[in-house]
Amino acid sequence: MLRARQADKADATVWLALATLAQLNGDVERAFSHAQAAVESDQEHAPAWAILASLRLATGDANGAAAAAEHALRLDPAQRQACQVLAVGYSQQGRDSEARQMAARSRAADLSAASP
Repeated sequence: MLRARQADKADATVWLALATLAQLNGDVERAFSHAQAAVESDQEHAPAWAILASLRLATGDANGAAAAAEHALRLDPAQRQACQVLAVGYSQQGRDSEARQMAARSRAADLSAASP
């Protein structure tokens, strides 16, 4: 991991891929570390912010998840994963109206991505 960090520090896409793999393997701590490296290497990488939001939500940090997801949506208003994180996070916080709006926004992003 250290060699990859040194060799590809500026490549958020590599860190995002490593974070995704670690998350799929159930290694949340490593996934979080890789996602953090991704956003540190490129503050404008919306997918990296979205996976960071997802990981924060999975570890019970609803406020951190919301902040990261909202940042992802400022960068890319159609970022589906960020919409999904906010829908769940808002629901957990009892913000049902906002949760429904985010769920609808996520579905709209799915439909626009599926359109040719």
